[in-house]
Amino acid sequence: MLALWYWGQLPSKRQGWLFAAALLSGLSFGVHLYSVLIAPAALLYFVWIVRSNRPNSGQESAGVEQRSFAAISPLLVGLAGAAVGLGLFLLSFYIIDVRQSTTGYDYTAQYPSGTAWGVTAADMQTFWQRLYQTLSAPQWQSAMFPGGPLFMVTRLATFLFRLIVFEFGLVSIAAAIIGWFAIRRQNRPIAYFMLTGFLTVLVLVINYDPGDKHIFYLPSYIVLVVAAMAGFDHLLNRAEQRLWTQKPWGKAAVALIFVLLIGQHFWPARLVALVEGKASFVTETYPYPVDDLTAPRRYAEAIANGLPDDAFVLLEWRTLYAVYYVTAVEQERMGIEMAEPTPYRTEGQVQPPLIAQIKEDLRAGRPVFTDNRYDLPQYFNLQREPNGLYSLSLRE
Repeated sequence: MLALWYWGQLPSKRQGWLFAAALLSGLSFGVHLYSVLIAPAALLYFVWIVRSNRPNSGQESAGVEQRSFAAISPLLVGLAGAAVGLGLFLLSFYIIDVRQSTTGYDYTAQYPSGTAWGVTAADMQTFWQRLYQTLSAPQWQSAMFPGGPLFMVTRLATFLFRLIVFEFGLVSIAAAIIGWFAIRRQNRPIAYFMLTGFLTVLVLVINYDPGDKHIFYLPSYIVLVVAAMAGFDHLLNRAEQRLWTQKPWGKAAVALIFVLLIGQHFWPARLVALVEGKASFVTETYPYPVDDLTAPRRYAEAIANGLPDDAFVLLEWRTLYAVYYVTAVEQERMGIEMAEPTPYRTEGQVQPPLIAQIKEDLRAGRPVFTDNRYDLPQYFNLQREPNGLYSLSLRE
């Protein structure tokens, strides 16, 4: 985004920055959601800059070929950068694909439970099939645009409430509005890039409804932070025009006022957290060890230390990767494999491919454990173990 804006200031002399912006966009495709969500705004900005820098009527004598090159050249540079970026992305995906770890998403969720969202092993046989499944994310497609206008209105209200109460506060929101108008006076293309980008991201974000929805608000905050900082900068410049602000005590007072303005929404909660020694300002407690930051390691080690070296373990997602880190990275026991028993869209039901895999492992003498009963008792015998897991065995 910054590289694209920098190119737009002197487009004929900064083609390398356009190439870099396009390369980063291509490289981050499928890796970071923001590069896709901001694409309409980036395209609008690109067209605006190219059209604004076409040769005027006084330059007609330069010839049609020169005008055509001036118009096409940025497009070629952008396409070349995007092609290189996409090539690097595909290469990195290929390297990961041919060296797949059993800790990856395919092995922990897609193969064992993909039937819940319409994906079977037959859909994952080639590199291109696995790439498509990764980019299209069939597990999460049902969470996109799940409702109508009323759903959108309620989710927008939730977004605005969270924005004001938890994330930014009224002062920072007001600063963002002031900042956008200040940017518009100085650089209209960038201002409308920001507005278009924010609205595009907002429409898609409020229509995406997974369980941990608050995480997906983050892309919309990028533009807001830029606008808010521009707003505070504008207000600071206005304040510094006062004569008293040129004195040493005045400069210190202005600095203190703006530090308090920028941080007034956060300071109380952060100070309480420092006093209590825990991240009490984190309100979504279910995925975070707010009260005890060492809890995940203790829990993971307690489970890992009680596992045989060839175990197959079913763990819910919050526990799975902590245990995997202990067993695979710290203990170097790569024979232990794991899977999510009931990921999103399984409706709490262990899927047939995973049931078949468990039965095959048990017949081969491999120990299988689970962190909860789920609906497994209808298929297997379960016995509680000292480490808190259940061991599975075949029914006679």
